[in-house]
Amino acid sequence: MSGTYCRLGGALWASNLEVLRAVHKKLKPFTRARRAARKKIYRLILKEQQAARKLCQDFSLLKEVTDNAL
Repeated sequence: MSGTYCRLGGALWASNLEVLRAVHKKLKPFTRARRAARKKIYRLILKEQQAARKLCQDFSLLKEVTDNAL
């Protein structure tokens, strides 16, 4: 069960990353804006990764508790 949620979290993160990369490419001529966007993108990516990791941990813990209860 936890593997499914981990994969789902990874898929959500990957789709968000593609959107962010597309936005970044559109800002190509504007160096300062692009640099600022890159910083924001990296921060968002970090947050997404942490959220996906936490989701995996939460569901693996939940699975462990339910397996022990049965």
